[in-house]
Amino acid sequence: MDRVYFKLSSAQPERTANLLVRRGVPVSELKISDSSLSFWVPEAWRDRVRDTPGAAVEKEREKGIIKTLRSTKWRFMLYFGLISALTALVFISTTIWSIEVHGAVSVPEERIIADLRELGVHIFSPFWKIENRRLQNELLLREPALRWITLNLKGTKLFVLVREEIPAPEIVEPSPEPIRARRFGIITSAVALEGNAIVKPGDTVLAGDELIVPSERGAEGKVMARTFYEISAEMPVLCKLKLRERSEKTLTSLIIGEKRINFYNSNRHRLADYDTIECTMPLPFLPLRIERATLREYDTADFETDVDAAAGILRSRLASTLGRNLVEGSVVSERFTVSQEGGLVRVTLYAECRENIGEYYDRRNDNR
Repeated sequence: MDRVYFKLSSAQPERTANLLVRRGVPVSELKISDSSLSFWVPEAWRDRVRDTPGAAVEKEREKGIIKTLRSTKWRFMLYFGLISALTALVFISTTIWSIEVHGAVSVPEERIIADLRELGVHIFSPFWKIENRRLQNELLLREPALRWITLNLKGTKLFVLVREEIPAPEIVEPSPEPIRARRFGIITSAVALEGNAIVKPGDTVLAGDELIVPSERGAEGKVMARTFYEISAEMPVLCKLKLRERSEKTLTSLIIGEKRINFYNSNRHRLADYDTIECTMPLPFLPLRIERATLREYDTADFETDVDAAAGILRSRLASTLGRNLVEGSVVSERFTVSQEGGLVRVTLYAECRENIGEYYDRRNDNR
């Protein structure tokens, strides 16, 4: 309720106070001095106090929410904006603005986020919708490849931590079909655990030849052979060399949750050669990030690569390729040849290996 403060001057302040009480004025916080008295009254008794006989009003002041709003006049929009800002702050601080999945390997992160969306948890979902136990059980039923799931909320970011089921080691069963050679080789040893080996050390086989024929229980075993590889790789001698930086442009983006607002027109295609340096700065206490990408354009010039350096790079690549092609084997000897023709450096690897060339029948092809 609004109140009015009065200070009245009177020759007999005690008598004026008694008069106010007799007239029914609800006086509060009354203070009396030699020639005046001060007090508070409800705003509805303002006129009754002004008409008090034998007293004059020295000071009159209003207090209350109506007075405050009346004094603001046209500043109602200021209060409306303040209330809107507080409402937005409460909304921002009690909703999810980003979801991150950690630990997923075989199950795509996008699929886990889609499962959460179907379960009612997505960007802008309120915190109280996160029922950890229910979501864990639902996700485990939807994704059998997952063994363990937990959801952690930090600020306005939801972290989904998952662990996938460790598959049991594959048990190699005897093949109902003959074990055949994967590639050309010279047999060094043939051990048949099931079935009968029809090759012996010193035999030469081609890809697809039978090595072990099945018995009633099938075919199983290991056939080691000398194998030979010839692999080539090449790279240009003439390449581009960065000289100096020409210009620099900064592209700024605002990331709100999973939404991106770009404050630039995409003009990267106008730059011929450039480096990109990206920097992301999160804003404190808010689910917002500012991302800046600095594009540094530079000039290039033709540069002739040293042949020996290029050959060294190609040798390393060929050695890695050979290692990926070997199955249960090792390299016995290797030899590289280097040639240069038509602006290209060409390196060829000649290698002799010892590996298991037996290839089992794939039961998964039974339903073809």
